[in-house]
Amino acid sequence: MNPYQPKVYIDDDLPLPSSMTGMEMDVWASIKNIKDPEYPLWTLSQLRVCYPTGVSVKGNTLIVEFTPTVEHCSLATLIGLCIRSKLVNDFGNSWKIIIHIKDGTHNDSQAISKQLNDKERCSAAMENPQLLELLQTATCDTTEWAY
Repeated sequence: MNPYQPKVYIDDDLPLPSSMTGMEMDVWASIKNIKDPEYPLWTLSQLRVCYPTGVSVKGNTLIVEFTPTVEHCSLATLIGLCIRSKLVNDFGNSWKIIIHIKDGTHNDSQAISKQLNDKERCSAAMENPQLLELLQTATCDTTEWAY
């Protein structure tokens, strides 16, 4: 078991920026309840891996920035794939999706962000049966969308 215990926020209702658009709220509602692959009792929102200010929509592009719990997080790529999988399932393929790790929050943030935005690499990863099962478990949302 990992000796590191992340800081968990029981109240995961983060305040939404007043400038947030309706579509940005929809994206936030879509990803906030994704379960963390390493700590599946908690969501990415509760661990502050994802946060409302990390969501933006520019034209037909959905952009999500996230912060791994530690700068050497070995599951950062998997977290990014969970976010991508959830967005594709909820919004379809007509949107361009950009996912990146917040600068300075992971030792390999640039390399992982590049991998997460390589369509062919992500498609191949999501065809792996074991990975697909993990993605489905992490992105299974049993709560209603609520802002």
